[in-house]
Amino acid sequence: MLCSDCEFTWRPDRAEPRLFALLACVLAVTTSAVATAAAEVVSIQDTQLDNGLRLVTRCDPSAATFAIAAAARLSAAEEAAGQEGLRELVELCLSSTGGEAASAGVLVEAQTRPDLVTITARAPGSLWQAATDAVIGRAFMAHFDSATIRAGQRTLGRLAEAQREMPLAVVERAGVEALYPASARHQEPTVARLLLAPAALERFYREHFVPNNIILVASGPVDAKALRTKVAAMTAELLPGKATGQRGVVAAPLRPGTRKLVMDGVDSAVWVGARAPRPGTREYRIAVVAMTLLANGMGSRLYRRLRDELSLAYLLGGQVMAGRLWPYMYVSCTCEAEKAGQALAEIEQELDRAAREDAADREIERAREVAATQLLALEMSNWRVVQYLSAVALLSEPPGRPESPSELAAQVRQVRKDQVREFVRDWWTLRATIQLVGG
Repeated sequence: MLCSDCEFTWRPDRAEPRLFALLACVLAVTTSAVATAAAEVVSIQDTQLDNGLRLVTRCDPSAATFAIAAAARLSAAEEAAGQEGLRELVELCLSSTGGEAASAGVLVEAQTRPDLVTITARAPGSLWQAATDAVIGRAFMAHFDSATIRAGQRTLGRLAEAQREMPLAVVERAGVEALYPASARHQEPTVARLLLAPAALERFYREHFVPNNIILVASGPVDAKALRTKVAAMTAELLPGKATGQRGVVAAPLRPGTRKLVMDGVDSAVWVGARAPRPGTREYRIAVVAMTLLANGMGSRLYRRLRDELSLAYLLGGQVMAGRLWPYMYVSCTCEAEKAGQALAEIEQELDRAAREDAADREIERAREVAATQLLALEMSNWRVVQYLSAVALLSEPPGRPESPSELAAQVRQVRKDQVREFVRDWWTLRATIQLVGG
């Protein structure tokens, strides 16, 4: 998949006939060998084992590090009423188990995202087997004791309390609830009060961390056949299980309009969001450019207007949040309470302008290049590559070969300004919801 991105083109100087023939031959042979090696530097294989486990291997012999991720398709819709926060609790427990991996030179971490939970390990290339052991052990063979669960509960409680004090986190939760009413009960996780017994957490873990519901992605200096043989041997006794369904999603209309929340404190936040397209679609690529044009980076429209010209916002951003169930995109800013109304008016004005007018060629070119550069930067790190590829492989519909960052970057560079204008008009001005929070 990535071979086409490892380009090597030799452009010899206009050599004079008097140059040594031997040197020319040596250069020709060396160049041919380098070109051949470069073409083989990065390759990717996508296979499925007999028990349903999908394995994506990105081989990069020149890399110094190895990274591997297990991504489980697991959204908040899988949490029963009264057990909100289960995914985060599993993640925290998986992160805290297996201290032997760290002592062996393998760094392991877990992360909860809107529609999946990932377990990632990274290590020097020579330790690829230890990293693989660490991820597979947590993804399929973990056990939870009471002490680990209670420690996770305490951490989850502290995180929930901290988020309640952050205006931007509050308005984002409220905004997603307005976009996807079915997600309302999942926006405020509890502290897993029903999970004092390890067996309860084990049941949730065993139900969802099964081969048919997980994708394993590895990147680095490893032979695909050797990795596949090791993974197959480690998971040979595991039953396939079943993929997580999409229950919890109802056909509820979004709730557009403006809502204001009151919080104590000196900061105010403005959040303007809309439902987003799914990864892998043409609309998703256009959304990436549109968001970059509006609120990504210091050269974006809203940054220049709200920060540079008006000094309204001291935090400003925008993003497309990929997902299978609840994908959304937003622009947001944090400002002083008395400036929230003016900030919102300026954001709405920029959205209206982007929906009515084609952006200048230089603005579109900048947005395309910033978005493409950010994507290409992911390929500088095997750790970020496996996180990216595992999410893409799980979120894409229908399932297929995961699209590499460089492939998406190439497609992003083809987005036209008229497509951006039409997208903003359709996805923002017709489907947006606005949230304000302040004193």
